[in-house]
Amino acid sequence: MQRIQSLLILLCTPLALTATTLAQGSDDCSTATPLSGFGTFAVDTTTASDSPQQSSCPTTHRDVWYAWTATQTGSVSFTTCGGVTADTVMAAWPGPGCPLPGTSLACNDDSCGLQSSISFLATTGNVYMFQLGGYGAGTGYTGTFAIGMQSGGGCGTNIGPDVIVGNVTDVGNTTAAAGLDAISLGTDACNIGTAVLSWQANNNLHPVIGSTLYRYKVVNGAGRFEELGMSWLKHAFAAGAGSTCCTCQGGSGGGLGVGCSDVYGSGLNGNQSS
Repeated sequence: MQRIQSLLILLCTPLALTATTLAQGSDDCSTATPLSGFGTFAVDTTTASDSPQQSSCPTTHRDVWYAWTATQTGSVSFTTCGGVTADTVMAAWPGPGCPLPGTSLACNDDSCGLQSSISFLATTGNVYMFQLGGYGAGTGYTGTFAIGMQSGGGCGTNIGPDVIVGNVTDVGNTTAAAGLDAISLGTDACNIGTAVLSWQANNNLHPVIGSTLYRYKVVNGAGRFEELGMSWLKHAFAAGAGSTCCTCQGGSGGGLGVGCSDVYGSGLNGNQSS
């Protein structure tokens, strides 16, 4: 069943990690350091040089390469969050062997502060090239990165179409009238399922987006949430092809593709004609 989560939520993706493995990375993609499975791995870019740049991804300096073999099928996360203090850039490519221009599976500059995080759908037994470097010219560093299988509502793990609100983008505050205040929330919807989600205007083959506002209050020593207001439902009318939650597998317009996201700002969600 197609569903909408219209809550203000923090998306936390647990990673199944093992002990740190010695794997510093290779300066040349043709001799990439082999990895498999999941865990926390060492990285050292202090003596690396710059690889030829790929126009589809952020510029990466003093980068190193790994050839990672997937041991499970599903959505995989690569991250330097919490493992490196430098400004990192990372990308994943189909392997084995050095990547071809324009074939990146995912790439990222800043995800958690100046550190990076990406996710993509992996298949058991396939080899993927992982590139990790720095944003600034001459930026070298040591630290760790983590590879984990996303679970608990991760990308590509729920059979069929499955739409959630992956991010609340902004808040619109309408001028108060008759003592009443009205707000609207901007939403970025993600299809974390395994099938394209119908997203057609002017019929019932599209999701609707609602929101509810709560406040947290302590009463007689006990905490509780109090409902302050509930929205009408915004009817979706055209799908985008972003990668807010997952790596978009293609599709837009009348269908939200697997792994794809579609954003509506607070002004559009608050437009009563929608």
